[in-house]
Amino acid sequence: MKPQQTDLTLPVDAESRRRIFAEFTAGPGRKFSGELTEVEFLGRLYDLTKLPSEDPRYENALGDIQQHRVRNDDDWAPDWLLGDSRFLLGSGPVEAFWAFLLETLHPAVRPSAQAATLLASFNNQLVRAGVRIERIEDVYQVTKHELRDWDFETGFPIDLVGLLDALAEDLELNAVLAVLDKAGLSLRSIYDNWNGGTHRWRMDVHLPVSEFRSMTEEWRSQWCERVQLALTPYFAEFENDTLGPVALYPRVVAGAPIQRRSRYNRVGTELGSGGYAKVEVVVDPATNQRFALKTLRNPSDAESKARFRREIQEQFRMRDRYVMPVLDFDREQFKWLVMPIADGDLWTLRDKLADDELVRIVRHVAAGLRAAHGLGLVHRDISPGNILRISEGDDVRWVVGDWGLVRRARGQTSRARTAKDKPLGTQGFAAPELWHDAHASASPASDIYSVGRVVGWFTTRKIPQPNKPLAPPRGPWRTFVECTTSELPEERQTNIDALLEEANLVGIGFDTALLVRAQYLIGSSDLGAVHELADLCVGARNHASLFIDVVSTVGEDKCANMVALKPEASRVMLDAMSDHLLASEEWKGRDFNESAPPLLWVLRMAQGAEACGQLSVLESACLALFEGDAKWRRFVARRDAREWICQVRGAGAEVIARSLRRIPRVVQWYVAEGWTPASDTAPVILDALRPSRA
Repeated sequence: MKPQQTDLTLPVDAESRRRIFAEFTAGPGRKFSGELTEVEFLGRLYDLTKLPSEDPRYENALGDIQQHRVRNDDDWAPDWLLGDSRFLLGSGPVEAFWAFLLETLHPAVRPSAQAATLLASFNNQLVRAGVRIERIEDVYQVTKHELRDWDFETGFPIDLVGLLDALAEDLELNAVLAVLDKAGLSLRSIYDNWNGGTHRWRMDVHLPVSEFRSMTEEWRSQWCERVQLALTPYFAEFENDTLGPVALYPRVVAGAPIQRRSRYNRVGTELGSGGYAKVEVVVDPATNQRFALKTLRNPSDAESKARFRREIQEQFRMRDRYVMPVLDFDREQFKWLVMPIADGDLWTLRDKLADDELVRIVRHVAAGLRAAHGLGLVHRDISPGNILRISEGDDVRWVVGDWGLVRRARGQTSRARTAKDKPLGTQGFAAPELWHDAHASASPASDIYSVGRVVGWFTTRKIPQPNKPLAPPRGPWRTFVECTTSELPEERQTNIDALLEEANLVGIGFDTALLVRAQYLIGSSDLGAVHELADLCVGARNHASLFIDVVSTVGEDKCANMVALKPEASRVMLDAMSDHLLASEEWKGRDFNESAPPLLWVLRMAQGAEACGQLSVLESACLALFEGDAKWRRFVARRDAREWICQVRGAGAEVIARSLRRIPRVVQWYVAEGWTPASDTAPVILDALRPSRA
């Protein structure tokens, strides 16, 4: 089948071309040459012997492409063809671009299954250009494609931008909200209480389930970007407010909410029961759909009523894809709410799940918590029983449910409903601080701790015990658990976006990705890389190979910048390196000479701390250096350490002397073989180095 087309003159902008070329490096089977070499593929379109060579060793393009993309296939970047002026595919005549693109789908180039996948990717990217490629009776055709920008349950396009233009002369927030409500959209205000109280708006668009499923993930993403770009100028009118992300979700229930519990019929099946509420199956006779109805056990109890009201209000307000949806609720007395029926919770489904499902679970839970934390909310009871799976046809996702213990943003709580020293949350999964002061101490770090405990339970199948570590003995999840479940909140991963990134790292091989990222940051000249490297190392401080093999290569200048810019992180890193140097099990299978680079890195950190007056960092560095030197006795480390301590004066000398006195074994090692410090060494250090003291 030779691809044919009706019109090769339909325009494609440069950005769409760039996005399409990115698809050729997005995975296996995606190379533009398919199962051919690049020379073989391009030879189907061009006479390579008549195109010039960019390598003076060869007469024509055939020679240099054969050399740099066949024999040595990594000489040129994977997207080299887009910017090669000989082929004019990046910004040249559109006819050449279409001919190239259609040739990539030819059955002589790739199997039909791969061609179908690639075709779907092409059309996702061509949406912005208003064109698409269609396969009709084994012929590929390029056609115009009119994309409906706004298509909701009413079935007709809504010109939202046009409606906003009509309000432009007297733009008021209430008027905008009214227009959005009429168009079937929801707009909510987000106060980012955890990042300086910044204020932004978020828009949620709920499409019918069938229409949502007809869109690929890339199409949804582009759709949301277009909406955000169109609306951003209008929000710029509201002082310092901004429009945050636009999110696209399937609408779970068609039509307006019912608002009266009497409209639901009980069927006598209880789904679950908790301390102050129960969940049962009900049916909406108007649609014959089954739902889960949650009601209070004791509606007369004031405390239960207050918590349930807060649960309904905040859970309904989030309306996030990865938060259990509130489809309907009692708007007058807040005595009940209606939700979708879940397949089950993580407790009950664990034995049926493959181990690699955990990556998706953590991603979805973290995404739900991001919505909550963005509103200043803390769940306070993340546990397997509150992580549920919802299936709507092909759309299967995990959601965070049971928000009965949610704590509102600081300043928005009417009063503390949780007494001090009263335990809160699920034992073994709740963060330690929630067992002492669950109101004042709760923070996003508390939820992140619980996510780490869920991962520990999932990977070991052991019930966690309060204040006892629970992590898999090895593998990519071990580091994840360790960096999320430290006893002190400030020592945990505290940013939900970073947690999502770490879950993604696990999905592609945590150890490899971590080491590669660290090596990249070490080689970067960007000062911002110092900040990122420090944060990365703090979050993975228990990763032995990261510190012993990678961090130990950080040079003098970057060490000095790290101490100056990130002193607290530097202390954590030094303590971690000391732990790794002293831990015998981490050196099994290693040569003892491998201890020298980590020791010299500690020395460089000590020198940087002394130079910029960071005395607390200097003390951590000295203790790590002297403990490590005493254990490993590497001559090169001793030589450089001796030379340095003889040069330090003032407050730095006091810190060094105090550390030497705490570790007499290193003094014995330093003064061995008759070595004496220089005569002009600081007196306090000379005194600490006296062998009699050791």
